[in-house]
Amino acid sequence: MELSFVGRERELEQLESCYRNASDERGAVAIVVGEPGVGKSRLIREFTAAVQLGSVLTVAAHEVTESPLRLWRSVATSADRKLGVPEEGTRFVFGANEGPSADMADIADRMLTLLLDLPAPVVLVIEDLQWADPASRRLLMHLAPMVMSEPVLIVATQRLEFSASPFVDGPSDARVIGLTGLQAPQILETLADRYPSLSPQALGPAANQLVALTGGNPLACFGTIVGLERGRSPASVVEQLAAATFSHSLDRIEAIIDAAAAHPTPRERCNAYIAVAFQRMAD
Repeated sequence: MELSFVGRERELEQLESCYRNASDERGAVAIVVGEPGVGKSRLIREFTAAVQLGSVLTVAAHEVTESPLRLWRSVATSADRKLGVPEEGTRFVFGANEGPSADMADIADRMLTLLLDLPAPVVLVIEDLQWADPASRRLLMHLAPMVMSEPVLIVATQRLEFSASPFVDGPSDARVIGLTGLQAPQILETLADRYPSLSPQALGPAANQLVALTGGNPLACFGTIVGLERGRSPASVVEQLAAATFSHSLDRIEAIIDAAAAHPTPRERCNAYIAVAFQRMAD
């Protein structure tokens, strides 16, 4: 069971505001930026779960070398499925030469027409934009200003270390929503939901320790908690979280990681915290 969804009210309202604008045919592009595990996908899941009208399409880029426009081929396939179009009857045909030298303006115009065939407003979610192939990113650059007067909201997630990408620095109307780690009161709220039998006074030190250890990264917090829960009561988990020996153990592991990688990435640190939790579990 994942942690309670807390501390993202402002960011959720930003997405809901974009959706309301799209409902009035004032489309938008929003980019949710943050380190791995900070809750970008969770934010979008909570947002799209509340969308009651229109259409939601979700596609993702992948951390592999992608063929040109692969991302948008996925969009076209998802749109056809929404409309009940069989595979052999697909309405959007990508030409053999639709790669780096393709006419992006023409493809963007056809893609917008495809999206507008769906029940409005249309929410297009693009996960892991940083992995999209260059042609797909260029097409997004062309499409972004076109949706501003249409009932279309494009929401993309992008990792923090890629936040200086051409797209983020591109369309002036794109709304960038930055996510950072949760604070101690928010972590305390999640612990209180998870362990209702324990008092806030008992949970407070554990919440503070989690923030100190993980920077409030929800995935790292979750991995640490789950690792400690194996075979332990809630009281024991909280005690372990707040214990100095646990902190010292993490400090030693972090020192090893820092020695192995002069500048560990946020994901490396996140994975380290989770690994330490499972090591501690086995002790």
